[in-house]
Amino acid sequence: MGNAAYAYLVANHVIVSYVWLFNRHPAPLSSPWETPDQEFRQPVMNSARYANRDESDCLIRPDEYTVLTRADTKCGPSASVYIRGILRAILCLESTPGWSKLAKVDSPVALTFEEQARE
Repeated sequence: MGNAAYAYLVANHVIVSYVWLFNRHPAPLSSPWETPDQEFRQPVMNSARYANRDESDCLIRPDEYTVLTRADTKCGPSASVYIRGILRAILCLESTPGWSKLAKVDSPVALTFEEQARE
């Protein structure tokens, strides 16, 4: 298992949007995109500056998540990710990254839900 959980929106076998869902380990103090000489390849853990809280106990079984898709949203085709019945993330064709409930500040891996509400 990886260090972080992500959701991906795929169209025609191509990833068109992604979003960080949670870290599986304590959040690092910094993120790869904050260090210019460090290679930034996903999936990476979101740092403590950008993440609302540590979700390291969040081991998800296949029966604990649900993804609902819609073709007719204002940002094009979209997917809503629910974990244990709670909306955790929204992805859409016209936004990369998507919006994560646990994002505290917008970053290259997730936007805050407040930003999504203004769309």
